Amino acid sequence: MSAPRKTWLLHVRLLPGGDTDLWTAVMASGALAFVLWMVGGVIALIFHQMLRGRVDLGPAGVFSMSMSLPAGVLALWVGVRVARSKVLPQDEAGVDLRARRVFFWEDAVRVPLHAVLVPVKPRQVQVTLSDGRPLRLFFRANTVPDDMILLARQLRRAGDLALEDWVDQLARAYAKDTLPDPDGIKEGLGKELLEKGVILTRVELV
Repeated sequence: MSAPRKTWLLHVRLLPGGDTDLWTAVMASGALAFVLWMVGGVIALIFHQMLRGRVDLGPAGVFSMSMSLPAGVLALWVGVRVARSKVLPQDEAGVDLRARRVFFWEDAVRVPLHAVLVPVKPRQVQVTLSDGRPLRLFFRANTVPDDMILLARQLRRAGDLALEDWVDQLARAYAKDTLPDPDGIKEGLGKELLEKGVILTRVELV
């Protein structure tokens, strides 16, 4: 039941300062809004003096005008951030290769458009051994940030392949040139995948 509340709060990170953390976004946006409100207040008072005798803005009108500046600036900021980002699915992590940052669902709801999405939940593929028997491989991405960046870089080089498709290519090539020994494949392929940021958890004959 806490996930929707947490997701709603994380949208605050779209505000100025949100790239750092949630509370920085709150404080930075509050400070910026206050400064802009003061500037907007001065502009509103100038208009009030200019329009005196023709239009009576009143205190409420002056206040509304002063609030329009911070509201407009923050709305524009959020709009640009939304346009330059994409939604981060719950079971994936976003890897920003330019900034070398990893965003998990618990920490962000949107990631930069150029970020690579990497599934963090276990996945599986099925390959055929050299003797014709089918072998199912169970694996997951290593969620250590450095390994996530390494894996994302390889997925990007492969043309932004999905993790399953990328592992499937490697596993099929490995199984084709290896003796049909499930344990041997688990050890050999598992070592190769681990160096690329993927943990091969188990294999089983189908």
